Amino acid sequence: MPAILYLSVCMFFGIQLVSFFVPDIRRLFVGISFDSERISSLPSFLFLLPAGFVIGTLSVTTVTYYVALLIHPFTPAQMHPLYPSNILSLCLFAYLGSLLWQKSYVRKNRAPKRDSIMQRTARLPLFDASFRNILPIVIALLIIMAGAVYVCFYTFNIQGDRLFVAPSVASDFAPNLALASSFSKGSNFPTQYPHFPGDQIQYHFLFFFLCGNLNLLGLPMDFAFNLPSILSMLSALTLLSLLAVLLSGRRLAFVITPILVFFRSALNIFHQLHALLVTQKIGFQAAIRAITKSSEWFVLTDKDDWGLWAINVYANQRHLMLGIAFLLVLIILYIPYVRRMFLHMAKLKSIPEKLRCFFISRDAWLPRQKDPLRPIMLIFPSMLIALFAPFFHGSALISAMLILLVMAIFSESRLLYLPVALIAVGSSFLQSQILSGGSENVVSLTVKPGFILLNPTFANASKYLFQMGGVTFILIPAMIIGLMVYQFIAKKNHYRVILAIAFSAPLVFAFVMQVSVEMLANHKFIQITILFYYMMIAGLLSHLFCLPIYFRSRQKSRTEASGNRRGMLMAPAACIALRSLSIIIGISIFVSMIGTGISEWFAFHNRNTNKMSVNLKSDMVEWIDKNTDPQSVFLTPNWYLHTFFLSGRMSYYGWPYYAWSAGHDTQDRMAMYEWILTGCGGDTELFYAVCKQENIDYVLYNSELYGYLNGQGEHIFNKPFFESNLTPVATFPDDSDTIIYSVKRPV
Repeated sequence: MPAILYLSVCMFFGIQLVSFFVPDIRRLFVGISFDSERISSLPSFLFLLPAGFVIGTLSVTTVTYYVALLIHPFTPAQMHPLYPSNILSLCLFAYLGSLLWQKSYVRKNRAPKRDSIMQRTARLPLFDASFRNILPIVIALLIIMAGAVYVCFYTFNIQGDRLFVAPSVASDFAPNLALASSFSKGSNFPTQYPHFPGDQIQYHFLFFFLCGNLNLLGLPMDFAFNLPSILSMLSALTLLSLLAVLLSGRRLAFVITPILVFFRSALNIFHQLHALLVTQKIGFQAAIRAITKSSEWFVLTDKDDWGLWAINVYANQRHLMLGIAFLLVLIILYIPYVRRMFLHMAKLKSIPEKLRCFFISRDAWLPRQKDPLRPIMLIFPSMLIALFAPFFHGSALISAMLILLVMAIFSESRLLYLPVALIAVGSSFLQSQILSGGSENVVSLTVKPGFILLNPTFANASKYLFQMGGVTFILIPAMIIGLMVYQFIAKKNHYRVILAIAFSAPLVFAFVMQVSVEMLANHKFIQITILFYYMMIAGLLSHLFCLPIYFRSRQKSRTEASGNRRGMLMAPAACIALRSLSIIIGISIFVSMIGTGISEWFAFHNRNTNKMSVNLKSDMVEWIDKNTDPQSVFLTPNWYLHTFFLSGRMSYYGWPYYAWSAGHDTQDRMAMYEWILTGCGGDTELFYAVCKQENIDYVLYNSELYGYLNGQGEHIFNKPFFESNLTPVATFPDDSDTIIYSVKRPV
């Protein structure tokens, strides 16, 4: 199937590019890891495959889109521009992937020189494929895969001739399904928002272009959305779990990280139980039964009833995980330089020497000479991500730049960050100019403290975060302080504290700045920071569950078993007591963190039992597909999710919330829409002139359009005008008595 070939080429090219430009993944792991002995528990493919998928998907999809955009004016009317575009891009990236594979093969088989990178790599810890190393990885990947498949297919699937959409995700799937169809069934070049045509595109849409392209290439619409969504979630959570192990030195963190992501931390469950047990005075078993039967998210903070922070966010915003995945690739590639700065400063004794090393030394700004990490090559994948990411997920790219900015301040080789920042900014401005008419139409930064709080004080913000994030926002400050004290006393590297501060940058940004007309959109910045917090807490829990203390009487056997790994030796009674206390504390933290998530999974499942659906075999859609231009614009009811959008055609005034939140001027469009519904006051000449001006080709009439009410509650649709002045070209009695009128003026 061509769609599977497309994804295969994405993977092939991405993997070969990562293999060529990051040839020493083991050394990259060492450069990140707090405990280099744990590198042997991590196979290189945990970075190679997710990073390859991310970079390959971003590269192939972006090039495919722009090739189609360039050639669509020259493509015959009977040919979809994506067909030649796919052929060109797939051939190009298959060739580039093959070329990179050949170069990597030659490099690996070249006769090694003395003290070469090949020799130095051989001395690095290789993956120990033992059962205790494989088991956590297998368990974690199964958890991620099971969660991703369930979340994606439960909320969006095809059964028979109908496409079912869960109510909790219909809000985002309405415009996104229309976007995908506009590429697979329509010809949305230059790209416009299907609910608001004529005003270019002001939303990061390339993930949904990918879905539409996969649908065009043969995947059913549910697989076209779900397959890249699952691969994105698998990539993001694998990279996040990998980073958890590298920074904590604990294998168990690989399993705990995805669990914390799927079952979010919050205080909701405690308030929910209090309401059931104390306020309603029902028994504990009845309370648990009520939670498992509930179809509503418990509201503790504003918009909790939307599932704003629940698992629903990943089902709803399918492009978010791909954004988090490319953000993680960027961060992983740059962490070694932060670690190195503090590693080298620790070797200096005097304060002036440390200050000189930090501010004005050559290594503080320029790459080290003969650096085994090959930093010049290492930044190429980062620059590629920065180049192609802006219209995949703008918020994730902004978050990446914020985190990298903080990292750069405390890093050596600081100038290595500059090309990525310049390319990210330049690509964002250039693509915004091409696709949206200017960056001000996509992002308009304004200072607005407080996120969605009505009274944005520091105390209220702290209270909101504590309620929304639960013990997460107690543990993270405690961990930062604890790490600073521990690392100072033990003379350990301080880079993990800096990373924790850097990971907080998107959250701070969300509470200070507004990037779009809808302040609620800032929740994505907070969500990204919280995911990094979960990763760090997973490391803490792993230490609590497997506290590194051993019986003093078993020193020899323990040392041999652990490969000389450091640990505290204690008397057996003290060791058992301390380990038991540590496990109890760990379990208490873990249970308190996942409780809200568990209750929200029940609500998620129950809420989406009865799904909305659209007809995949609609006669109306089939007629529109065969008899209208792929770029046609229809005057329709202001639908948000409807079978009509499977045709890939545009609705002049779709549901306004989505267009408004994407930055379009919905007030003026609504006024024009209502004016047109009146037949422009019954003026035939003016009506045709306005339709020509607004590029409206057809009117899709049914009872919903007839029943449209304006702001004053008045029926304004001028049915006699449309019946007497427009020509009906198709009728569909079985589809809500729909009549399609052509707006072409009769000769």
